[in-house]
Amino acid sequence: MISKTRPVTLAAVMALLPQTQCRLCGFDGCRPYAEAILSGTAKINRCPPGGDVTRLALAGLLGEEAPVWEGERGPGPRVLVAIDPKACIGCARCLPACPVDAIVGAPGLLHAVVSAECTGCLLCLAPCPVDCFTTLAHETPPHGPWPDRSQEEARRARLRAYRKTRRARHPQRRTSAHADRERKRREIREALEQARRERGWQGAMHDRRITRGE
Repeated sequence: MISKTRPVTLAAVMALLPQTQCRLCGFDGCRPYAEAILSGTAKINRCPPGGDVTRLALAGLLGEEAPVWEGERGPGPRVLVAIDPKACIGCARCLPACPVDAIVGAPGLLHAVVSAECTGCLLCLAPCPVDCFTTLAHETPPHGPWPDRSQEEARRARLRAYRKTRRARHPQRRTSAHADRERKRREIREALEQARRERGWQGAMHDRRITRGE
């Protein structure tokens, strides 16, 4: 149970998670997992990317004993992914799968992985119909607080995941060039019609003022 002696905020729990958004914890991302921890519906031993650093830190934050790793969810080495340019067919199925938008490309064009933003979640592998992804060892030396990632990397991953989720919830309506031209033409026609109506009204009043015999 969570300690009753001090309030524990969602931000405090989120700060201890590495923000890989890998879903290895069984939730759709780090935030849902943090919410489950606070509600008491999830244990703190389900984040392999965080390793023992996260497990022990969460235990200290919540004032509870640190449980052993659940099942086969033990920590492992961080990996990165790369795309074989000769095998990529530009299907774009990997783009929505990446939780932090670390893959760049467009339908029908070659895709690439931005290694500096890749969290190693491996969620892009399953949607690829041609298996053009390759897993690579992460060569950057550990620089904490987690075994193989920094707070700055976690912060960037959290922001990128938040922005992608927000775009999915509130998609921007994009119009074609033809629709944009039609809109502009309609606005011009409406403006001209308004101007004609105003001129016609002013002309009638002008004629009325100069009519003799009234």
